[in-house]
Amino acid sequence: LGSRILVRIEKSQPQSAGGILLPSSSQKKQNNGVVVSISEDVASVTKGDKVLYSEYAGTEVDFQDEEHIILKSDDVIGVMPSDDVSKLKPCGPRILIECTDAEESTTGGVLLTQSVKERPLTGSVVAIGQGAEDESGKVQPLSVKVGATVMYSKYSGMELEGKDGKQFIVVGDSDLLAELS
Repeated sequence: LGSRILVRIEKSQPQSAGGILLPSSSQKKQNNGVVVSISEDVASVTKGDKVLYSEYAGTEVDFQDEEHIILKSDDVIGVMPSDDVSKLKPCGPRILIECTDAEESTTGGVLLTQSVKERPLTGSVVAIGQGAEDESGKVQPLSVKVGATVMYSKYSGMELEGKDGKQFIVVGDSDLLAELS
């Protein structure tokens, strides 16, 4: 029914990077997996793609003794060809942005800790989705281009961390406030 996708959820890591075993309550809920089956009208992903999806989307089901989730195609944020976040291919009207680094100190020279650093609201566009469909079903391309410096809404998008520690965010095109020059 509708534009649905069945995704096998990636298994969460039962231990930290340092090797400490984590109780299930401390393990981060996975929001990525591999597409197992799709409706005929879904064009944004194919069977076998590794996808990133909205954290609170879908319905979790057990299928063949594995955890799966049934998603609407709009809940898929992007396709991940590798574990490198910078290679994410956004779906629909979404944009992958590499965040500008937060200020390390105040203008007076006081060093800031991680907890008081203000999250920057600007960054460089790394990748864009194909755009949103209008009422007639025609895809409307996004107005922003890869490489542009943009400002986005404060409480928007999904934050991601790259392997090299760089911060990324995936936002919808409606969350862009301005293109900076």
